[in-house]
Amino acid sequence: MKNSKKYGLDYLREQKGYLLYLLIYVFLLFVWWLCDLPWQPMAYLFLLLTVFASIQLLYGLRGYIRRRELLAMYTRQAAEGVFAAEEEKEGLEGDWYRLVKAWHEEYERQKEQNQEEKEQSGKYYTLWSHQIKTPIAAMNLLLQEEEPDLKSLKQELWKAEQYVDMALQYQRLDRSGRDLVLKEYPLETLIKKAVKNMASVFIYNKTGLQIEAMPENVLTDEKWFLFVLEQVLGNAVKYTAGREN
Repeated sequence: MKNSKKYGLDYLREQKGYLLYLLIYVFLLFVWWLCDLPWQPMAYLFLLLTVFASIQLLYGLRGYIRRRELLAMYTRQAAEGVFAAEEEKEGLEGDWYRLVKAWHEEYERQKEQNQEEKEQSGKYYTLWSHQIKTPIAAMNLLLQEEEPDLKSLKQELWKAEQYVDMALQYQRLDRSGRDLVLKEYPLETLIKKAVKNMASVFIYNKTGLQIEAMPENVLTDEKWFLFVLEQVLGNAVKYTAGREN
């Protein structure tokens, strides 16, 4: 009831059509006065106009309140993340129905997508936490020795850094490519840079790498390219340790 009164006041403030009736009244009064016509017919005419205007005003008010209440219901449903509207209607109410329905469908789609991404992230970080425990445990064992093997410590530290870098790169994936910077780079320069970053790994594992001339350019994101290439090289060294290549 309180909302209905508020909607009624809003409706009256928004209505400008009643000014037309006032102008008609003023015009008729002026014509009757100018022509010195009898006032009784004018009173009947004014009464008919007033009744007609009142009926029109009340009918419009009823529709206005119904639309405002419907919009308020849709607003509550949107805030609660539900959609239980009535059957689709025509006109302005139908447009509101379709708009809210589209919003709700998009909300449900985003909700489902976010849930899937959350589950994938949970699985990834569960696996990641188990993987990073390996180099950490190895470093703890090495540090317990009287004379820790610094080269081995550096290798385990490098592995831990790789896992941390993997987590950071995974977070970049959630940004939907906004962090990508695509440029043309000399392929040979990128490969040499990746090999330089992993020089200590090659030395520790006594593994060599022969790089031939590569004049080609590649269109890529430097960070992502180096990350993927270093992962490939790391796996290659892991399974070819101790052999010259």
